[in-house]
Amino acid sequence: MPVTLKQIAERSGLSFQTVSKILNNQAPSYRAETREHVLRVAEELGYRPHSSARATRTGRFGSIALVRSTVSDRSTVFEGLLSGIEDTLAEHDLHLMLARLSDQVLGSSELMPKFLRQWTADGLLINYHMDIPAPLQEILHRYNLPSIWINSQQASDCVRPDDFGAGRMAAEHLLGLGHQRIAYAVHGTRHYSAADRWEGCREAMRAAGLPERRIEFEGDAYAWAGFWREELTRPSRPTAVIAYMPHIAQGAFYAALTSGMHIPKDLSLITFAEHVVEETALPLTTYLLPSHAMGRSATEMLVQKIADPQTSLPAQLLPFDGFHGLTCASPPT
Repeated sequence: MPVTLKQIAERSGLSFQTVSKILNNQAPSYRAETREHVLRVAEELGYRPHSSARATRTGRFGSIALVRSTVSDRSTVFEGLLSGIEDTLAEHDLHLMLARLSDQVLGSSELMPKFLRQWTADGLLINYHMDIPAPLQEILHRYNLPSIWINSQQASDCVRPDDFGAGRMAAEHLLGLGHQRIAYAVHGTRHYSAADRWEGCREAMRAAGLPERRIEFEGDAYAWAGFWREELTRPSRPTAVIAYMPHIAQGAFYAALTSGMHIPKDLSLITFAEHVVEETALPLTTYLLPSHAMGRSATEMLVQKIADPQTSLPAQLLPFDGFHGLTCASPPT
């Protein structure tokens, strides 16, 4: 049988009202000793809060849902992102539910409301950042459900990395080392960050009075090594490459080595990822995504939205967490 508040009150020697307020976080005026006594008795008896009763009483379920697509490329869940969400939820005594939904559901004015009712969530963290179903935003607005977008380029109620700033800083770092032939390399993607990093790189190159160079490769990512061997043998080859993603930099790394070049003496490489890329002989110089901070910020914003769903919160741009690695040096003379 479930342990009741009455049993806890009898065991603790306190009134039902006192126990109820303490266990429902409605008793800031009680002494710390009283709170600790009630919590200790509740633990000894194996008390578990009745979530349905609490929801009926407060109008809140005490949980949020992390929404993602069934297509993994559209909803990358970084390890740091998840830990940032969980750490912040624990501070607010909230719980996390994971909702993995198809585009058919996310974009359906009939199916989506049904899921919203079944989730019993107070708000949504939407980790859906590419090819977003057109009706989704209208559905969320219509049902007035507190929502924050993660890693998505929205006018408000979103948090994302400052990819423009990261692209600019990467180029400025290489310029500071003396490089003039810097290329930005990208493998076909529709995510906004590819364009933002390129624009940041372009701004730094224009400010230095140097030509911009973008290398874009369409096709099988595993063919990058062959592509790079041809690219790096040209007389006007880049002395430094800013790679949108690690696999692009890895292709350049191995192509350079098999062509008799030395990293970073003959070619400098920079990429972007959650962790330093160490699968190569030297750790790639990596600008680190602020994934943990993104999870924390998104969750704090959602807590604000739950308290006041009508509030529109300004978009947050988070700087990258610096860079680490060993594949950058001055250009060859």
